[in-house]
Order: sequence, then structure tokens, then C-alpha cells
Amino acid sequence: MSSFQQSYLAKWEQIPEFSSWLSRYKDDEYAAFCKACSAKLQSRLASIKQHANSENHKSNFKKYSQSRPRTTPLNARTSAFRFRVARHPPQPHTSRVVMYSNREYYEMVQCYIHGDQRDAEAPSARKIKRQCAEKVQDSVWRGTVDKFFRKVPLKDEVKKAELRFCSFFAEHNIPLRAMDHLSEILVKCFPDSEIAKKFSCKRTKAAAITYNVLGPEFEKDMIVDILRTASPSGKPVYSIVIDESTDVATVKVLAIVIRYFSETECTVKTKFLDLVDLSGETADHLFNALSSKLSELGLDIKDVLGFAADTTNVMFGQHSGIVAKIKEVNPKCFFIKCVCHSAALSVSHACKILPRNLEQMIKEVYGYFFSKQQASKRIC
Repeated sequence: MSSFQQSYLAKWEQIPEFSSWLSRYKDDEYAAFCKACSAKLQSRLASIKQHANSENHKSNFKKYSQSRPRTTPLNARTSAFRFRVARHPPQPHTSRVVMYSNREYYEMVQCYIHGDQRDAEAPSARKIKRQCAEKVQDSVWRGTVDKFFRKVPLKDEVKKAELRFCSFFAEHNIPLRAMDHLSEILVKCFPDSEIAKKFSCKRTKAAAITYNVLGPEFEKDMIVDILRTASPSGKPVYSIVIDESTDVATVKVLAIVIRYFSETECTVKTKFLDLVDLSGETADHLFNALSSKLSELGLDIKDVLGFAADTTNVMFGQHSGIVAKIKEVNPKCFFIKCVCHSAALSVSHACKILPRNLEQMIKEVYGYFFSKQQASKRIC
């Protein structure tokens, strides 16, 4: 007897009668498997044909065909697509792939399991199907990836870098003059970075970005944060600290600091609000400047919960000070004198009544330790 045993041939699946239900039996290369009947068959073409013509198989195949889901091009159960390729009617043994428009793509992608007789007869049908699947799948995934990972233009990345550096300098109170040397340092430190090569932000540009871009934006965020913290009456709650001074250009200015509770960060914040130029030094000028600035920012001096300033007559004058004017429009406001200024006045008055010999002793003690310190520096 012959010991030859026929192994399963994959080309049998290309036969139209077998393509939808025939496959190799798992873990056995010498057996075939019928998907419709869930039966193991002999790996012989004659046996497979005999099984296909049996009444039992025909009945099972009818149920199997009806229970199979209709396939769409994006069926989630499949890891790859198999396509029925559109062909020229006059040339049954050649194939062409149509995959450039959505309509043609929809017409081309019919199923991923059913075979076709002309595909079986064409020598390169399986290769064309595989190439078609790879190209279309790559295009689908490429479009999805590009949608979620869009590349940001280089000029936008450079702008972001300049904004971050200006924010860093402003936050840590670093002189903007240092920006004149930053561009050259970045290029030398990061020669392979296109952002560093395009980075160009000297102190003039940094000042313009800080004053005209970052300042208004941070101020807007602060006002939104203040307005979000409202009292039961619906009005924002905050306190004001002011001080009048003269800058290097001998211009009178009013510094305004605001203190409020931030619901966003759940903490009390003290922030610099603005520096307002004054047209005069009287209480009327200070009150009008303060009221105008609060109104400009969408706030109202009637909603101020607390007010603090130094103890000058312009601030705390009983009849004509700025405190008296605030009381007229906001009688519920709390007024607190500056603790540091009060302590300085107390010490100043105390020194007037100290004994002469005690004041001399304090000066001599300071002079003694100061001379010792200078002598130790010379020795070192």
C-alpha cells in the first residue's frame, strides 16, 4: 500500500464552490474543515467535492449563509480588508484598482470573505487584493493620525518660545536687557533646533510682548477670577491697598494692590493691579484716579470690602481725606492704617524722649561691632 498522504492545499479555497466555507483544519495540515458544518474532512479534492454535494452540507450552508453578517469596509472585527476588485468587463482575467475617491472606494470595497471566479482564474488576483488593502488601510490610518497629531507650524512654535521666555523674565523680575544675549546663546546651545535658530527676541521686542500681550492677558484672567468670587448678593468681594509716590521722572503715581479670595486655587491672593498717573496730589485726585481705574476694569468702589493706606492726612484726613470720600459711597468698608507706617511713627516719637546717654550708648555699640567687622575683613 502507498504511504502517501495528501496535505491541504490553499488553492482549493479559490474554487468558487469552496471559497466561502472551506479552510484548513487547525493544527492538522493533512485535513480540511467545513465552516458551515463544523466538520473535519479528508484532505482530498474528491472527498471535498463529495461533501459539497451532500444534502446535509447544502442544508447547513444555507443556514450558514443567512447567519453571516453583512460586511462593510470598516468592519471592526477584521484586522485587514479583503476586497472585490473592480474590473473591465471585456477583460475578465485582468484587474484594476479604483481607490482615489470616496465613491469609487465605496464601490470597490464589497466584502472581505467572498471570493470571485475571475479572481481565482487571474494569477495575480490575491496580490492585487493585498496591495489594495494595504494602500487603503494606510490611507485611512494616516488620515486618522494626522487628524489627532497635526504638526504645528514652526513660526507658531517660535512665538510660543518667545512668550514663555518673556513670562519667565517678568515672573522672576529679570532685567529685559538680558534678552539681547539670549538668542545667540540658544543657537549655540541647541544647534539642531529649528526653533532656536528662528528665535529672535531682543529687549525691545520682549518689552512690547510683556506690556502689550502678556500684561493685558494676565489682567483679564485676574479680573475674571475676582468676579467669579461673589458675595451672596452677587457682587465680587475684594480689598484695596494704595500708596502715592513719585517715579524717577518726577511724575506722581498711584500704586494699587488688590487682595481677594481665588475660588480657582482656593487661596487668598494679593496682586498688583495697576500704576496710575496722577494729575494732582489732593484727596480728590487720588479718589477719582482709584474710582476710574476700578470702573475701567469692570469693578466698583462701592464693592470694596477693605481699604488700607499710610496714615497721611491725604489718606486718613477726617473731613477731606480719601477715606472720608470712600465712606460717602461705601459706608460698610473697613479702613486699616498701614501697620509698618504706624510702627515707624511710634519708634520716631519714642526716640524723642529717650535719654541722651542711652542714645549715645546705642550708637557706640553699633560703631564697635561695625569696626570689628571691618577689621576682620582686612585680616582675611
